[in-house]
Amino acid sequence: MGRNIVEIKAVGETTVPSAVADGEEVDKLYDQYGRAVQVRKDSAGAELGVNLEFTLLTSGARTVETDSSAQSNLYHKGMIIFIDVTADPAAASITPTIVMTPSIGTAKTIWTAAAPIADTGQFIYVFYPSAEDAGSYTEQQELVIPPDWLFTMTVADGASMTYSVTGSYIV
Repeated sequence: MGRNIVEIKAVGETTVPSAVADGEEVDKLYDQYGRAVQVRKDSAGAELGVNLEFTLLTSGARTVETDSSAQSNLYHKGMIIFIDVTADPAAASITPTIVMTPSIGTAKTIWTAAAPIADTGQFIYVFYPSAEDAGSYTEQQELVIPPDWLFTMTVADGASMTYSVTGSYIV
């Protein structure tokens, strides 16, 4: 597999030459500060950005434990989970968790929030080796994200809460 060298001039610019095949790694890209970054293409030919945003749970009113679809993390060390609770009509309580789902062995919970969410608002959880508290996070954990995992929201009392959950992988 050939390698291509590309210089990235602007913040967020990750244009890969058309000569790069789907799934081929381009490992010599540099941002405007001279830092090396990696850009990959998925099987459909779309670029996978350095940091990748995704939806875990769309906005909805829920009264039971809810799991996201299975997630695959192939290239990122950490992530940010953003929970937006827009309605809590019955003073419900929910607790987010991350479950490792290895291909061999059984699923294992690797993180549970330190405190349940019991009100409307925005909640930000950061998972990264050497994560530091920026003062604006709900919680930060020095945790490497496994290759296969899922997100679970556990409901404490069966009362309805409306929320959405998105994530962003971090290299």
